[in-house]
Amino acid sequence: MHWLRALAALASALCAGAAVGATVDEWAAAPVVEVRLANYSFAPATLRLRASEPVRLRLVNASQMQHAFASPAFFGAGQVRDQDRKLLQHGRVLVSAGSVLEITVLPAAGRFTLKCSNRVHKMIGMSGEIVVE
Repeated sequence: MHWLRALAALASALCAGAAVGATVDEWAAAPVVEVRLANYSFAPATLRLRASEPVRLRLVNASQMQHAFASPAFFGAGQVRDQDRKLLQHGRVLVSAGSVLEITVLPAAGRFTLKCSNRVHKMIGMSGEIVVE
């Protein structure tokens, strides 16, 4: 009987136009948004994304040390493409010095804090915001 209720809820959501996830083609066609991680800053400091539209975040660490793109609430509210989930550790993506990583997400609406998980880096100013509308 529980499966019947779940099926009815899914059908209702689909009829109402609610997103239940991205298709393989939508993940593949996701536009790229580049974020540069430098010594003690994100560029841009404010990311503006569209809700329920897949996006590939290209994280470019231009520095000589590891940085983190940390936003547990952002990653928790949205959906991360299956093969990219391995990049997440407690709501953050660690980006080694001089490297580039891409993670594809289906963001949920909201305003989310962005920071480097290194406390000293955050105190020096490595923080920002993700705005999803």
